[in-house]
Amino acid sequence: MLIRNIKEFLKLTNNKRLMSLDIGTKKIGLALSDQKQLIVTPLKTISKNKLFLPNLIKIVQDFEIGGIIIGYPFNQNLKSKSCQMIRDVSKNISNFFFKNNFDLPIFFWDESYT
Repeated sequence: MLIRNIKEFLKLTNNKRLMSLDIGTKKIGLALSDQKQLIVTPLKTISKNKLFLPNLIKIVQDFEIGGIIIGYPFNQNLKSKSCQMIRDVSKNISNFFFKNNFDLPIFFWDESYT
């Protein structure tokens, strides 16, 4: 489920591991936090292909992920192709998770100037 309020996201993910996604045109970078959400470690990159969503669910299960953070460039033109692509992929992730009985909170994090 896409969450727009940081306080709600933090409440839902308190003391749970988070996975962050850096969505590109061909690949997606994954990183995982510790349970206290103090340290984030890069995990790997995965290709955006037909196995992307099932692979993502497997990673969520294997690492007991409690929430997902998706990098989003808020300072860009929000109607740009890259912003639209990130929104589309995020909606696909949310819908696929819901259909597979995963109710994970998903939050957009400003990655401007990073």
